[in-house]
Amino acid sequence: MDNTEKECKSYQCKLSVNERTIDFLKDITNFKQEINWINGTENRLNCESLFNLYPNYLVLDNDYFTQKIFYDKIDRVEFSNNMSGLFGNAITLILGSNHKIFLNISNMKNNEFYDLKDELIEKVKNPPILGRNEILKVINCIVIEKLETLYKSDNITSLKKDISSLNKTVFEENGVFIIFDNHLKIENAIFIQEFPYSLIKNIDITDELINLLLDNNETITLKFNINEELTDELKNKIQKNITNPPNFSTKEIHNRVTSNPVAQVNSFGETNNLPNNTIVINKKSNALCFILNLLFCGAGYAYVDHWLRFIISFFIIWPILIFIGFATFMIPPILYWLYVVVNSNSMVNEYNKRILNNS
Repeated sequence: MDNTEKECKSYQCKLSVNERTIDFLKDITNFKQEINWINGTENRLNCESLFNLYPNYLVLDNDYFTQKIFYDKIDRVEFSNNMSGLFGNAITLILGSNHKIFLNISNMKNNEFYDLKDELIEKVKNPPILGRNEILKVINCIVIEKLETLYKSDNITSLKKDISSLNKTVFEENGVFIIFDNHLKIENAIFIQEFPYSLIKNIDITDELINLLLDNNETITLKFNINEELTDELKNKIQKNITNPPNFSTKEIHNRVTSNPVAQVNSFGETNNLPNNTIVINKKSNALCFILNLLFCGAGYAYVDHWLRFIISFFIIWPILIFIGFATFMIPPILYWLYVVVNSNSMVNEYNKRILNNS
């Protein structure tokens, strides 16, 4: 038993949970006996239970089952002083797609309940990262990854720089591949990615490279530098972790991404399901700006929010040049139109850079 096992706060409570939630949590449930469900609109279990609060997880222990629930698995916690007419302080644990566990704790003073409330909220909001500093291996390598893969993996990616101006479809950068006991990490000059083993569908390891197949069917290739290798023991460890993923909180990854000022939408204007509160940069399209300037001289200025330049260009400079053009075979307006069209790319790059800095 480690020190965290000893740091336990135990509360007697009345537990209420439906069969659907128990089935959702069956992988972390150790059943002691067959459950006597109460029939109604849904099968439900009401029973006396222990609610044990540990630093890294909580445990529900009663005559029917024991559940060990890590805080990163809990979406949110709700509190009230009364539940369905029962006296006492009530806690509702909400997991996954609105699965709920109701806990009614009696014989608890209000100040104790408020302390418990604050502690639970903090643990769910910032769950402990277990084994985070247990580095098994650091490998120097060349990271090969498509731009599309970065966008599709934005929930585990933190960008170090704005990639909109790099004009690359594939990144091939020197970096490191760090193997932790409970997750994998890739880092180079452009981005950081951290993968819980649960997000890796398969891994192919040879003497020269590693191919990671993610659960979104995207692939990342890592080419070993000279004298870099993995032992058979470590290869087996990685394969075992992919088959039976250890606990790792993706919430911390989300927090790092949301604090990153260069999280952005892709060139099609899609946000790719970025986490809540992510700072999203609504990039403008170079192609669309080019087309607008081609159709209407100076319309690209309006597209990138330079309205004064648009008004001067379209309503003042352009009419003057048209008037002069009648005497000069339309050469001045055509030249100005071409200048605006050619300048489309720099208009958009200037806009994207400006909103990046403002973010």
